[in-house]
Amino acid sequence: MSQIRWSIGKHHYEPEWFKVNRQLQYTIPRELQCWILDSGSLTERLKSAAKGQLQVRVIDMCHERPMWSERQALNIADQQVALVRHVLLSGCGQPWVFARTVIPLASLGRSLKHLKRLGNRPLGAVLFSDKNLFRSELEVTACSSRANFFNKINVCSQNFSETEAIWGRRSLFKLKGQPLLVSEFFLPGIYGAIP
Repeated sequence: MSQIRWSIGKHHYEPEWFKVNRQLQYTIPRELQCWILDSGSLTERLKSAAKGQLQVRVIDMCHERPMWSERQALNIADQQVALVRHVLLSGCGQPWVFARTVIPLASLGRSLKHLKRLGNRPLGAVLFSDKNLFRSELEVTACSSRANFFNKINVCSQNFSETEAIWGRRSLFKLKGQPLLVSEFFLPGIYGAIP
């Protein structure tokens, strides 16, 4: 993964995701490895790095059709919509992480209704408080800021260089037996943060 790879065409500049293995670990910038490869609560690590001053800003939350790879990971039909939540997490006055959560409507209709009312509370606090939480293996990507979903944060945080790789990770979670997919993208401001 020395070059940024894309699923072009019908997937509309969607990032390509890779399971983490030893070879892939060495391609992740050293400053990001401790963030990306950690299996604990990212929210707690960010709070610690921000000395308790972590800001969570919901950019939007709406029903939309998930990306192709998200539908595959969640095992939902192509025509189905889901609740998609975009959040910007900032510490020390810098945008650090852009998070995208995809929750199938079937999950919301059962035991996860409360996730519709999170507001500016971080999702991680809810997820990691559940002792029966299931989390899949991490997948990682390095994508360009041209990815469609970054349009949402170019306006509210900063403009990225088109050649700058934005590293991300994602996991499939099962909360109360219901699936949701969380993708977290580490923005340039995170490089100065100490985990």
